[in-house]
Amino acid sequence: MGLGRRTQPSQAGPGHDPEKEEREMMGIPEEKMLRNPGTTLDGIETEPAAENLGRGTATGSAEVRPSEHTHFNSNTANANDRSVMNWQSFDLADAYKERPPIEFVVGNIFPLPSLSIVYGSPGSFKSFLLADLACCIAGGIDWLPPFGDPIGKGQPVSQGGAVWIDFDNGRRRTLDRFKALGSTMDLAEDVPLKIYSMPYPVFDARNQIQVIELQVKIVLHEAKLVILDNLAMISGDADENSADMAEIFNNLRRISEITSTAVVVIHHPRKGSQSQGRAGDRLRGHSSIEAAIDLALYMERSGENLSIEIKPTKARDSLVKPFSARFDFEVDQNDQLTKARFYSITGSLNFQTIKVMEAIWETLADGEINKGDLTSRVKKLLEDTDTNDVGENNIRKTVMAMHEQGQEQRSTFLSQS
Repeated sequence: MGLGRRTQPSQAGPGHDPEKEEREMMGIPEEKMLRNPGTTLDGIETEPAAENLGRGTATGSAEVRPSEHTHFNSNTANANDRSVMNWQSFDLADAYKERPPIEFVVGNIFPLPSLSIVYGSPGSFKSFLLADLACCIAGGIDWLPPFGDPIGKGQPVSQGGAVWIDFDNGRRRTLDRFKALGSTMDLAEDVPLKIYSMPYPVFDARNQIQVIELQVKIVLHEAKLVILDNLAMISGDADENSADMAEIFNNLRRISEITSTAVVVIHHPRKGSQSQGRAGDRLRGHSSIEAAIDLALYMERSGENLSIEIKPTKARDSLVKPFSARFDFEVDQNDQLTKARFYSITGSLNFQTIKVMEAIWETLADGEINKGDLTSRVKKLLEDTDTNDVGENNIRKTVMAMHEQGQEQRSTFLSQS
């Protein structure tokens, strides 16, 4: 059977296993079977036993039925393929069955399975922050440890495979970033992180064959997190502002459900997105995009500030509170990135304090200076930003705290963590 063809309903006896046959045809080892019961790689769903509903492994043989998320190409599918008579039904007996608790990729963000969007203006660190998360998932390392606290804990992760698919930043930049992040976290070369950068052909989320093939790759990589950068590049010739996006997100949902992964798509906000209306109105494109996703996180960065704010504008499965993060890095003598990591600043160090620290670092970069002049110059820098209500006493306290912890340089945070 080719990747683009569906398995026909089985007429064989009890010993017939259509799922096993399909795996063998695709060359997928049995131990890499999909984690989501009742599904096969091309979206054809089998009737799972009621006790197996939820996250787990499909067992036994069953009649092959189409998934509710399956889309059939009218050029290759017959009328029976598209018949609603093939729908799989559930009843309250199924609903009342115990299911495992929802598993999240990190903290209470990105449940398994789920479809989410992270969006922000160019330069808001959205791709870099998610690359940081991918490294943490693959390495089993807490995400966003507290800024300036070398023993503090970040958000716990569910360790597993991570797949990064880049159609935006290019191979050199992508690999440089992952090298810096991996080196900072001291990750081994063989962690389950798979990086695709500018692969050809470009993935088209409207192409049913490519959707199936991507499912295969995700299963083979045993991924829990899949990140696609970015939406415009995987939409083919679809008009972002039209109902065409419904089909794309239906296919992305199908990938998530069949592989039981958290699929995260990177996107952009509307131009002039400082809307006075609903927060979700910032999300660019047709309304079907927001309607289709489980979580939307909006990232905002002020100017050249290294701190960012992340705000949920839609959340289905859990209450995700706004949080802040700060990017820290080192470069070599050629100004090439060597170390990189994101840190949480939602604890004792608030967003305003971080801006004061950054103004102090900027001033100290000019050379030695006495405390009085340092305070005055930092105050002047802050007056030129939206942090103009910080008093000189708070600046002096921040300077003393940084001096006591040896944090007069940005790179100190990397070496302490």
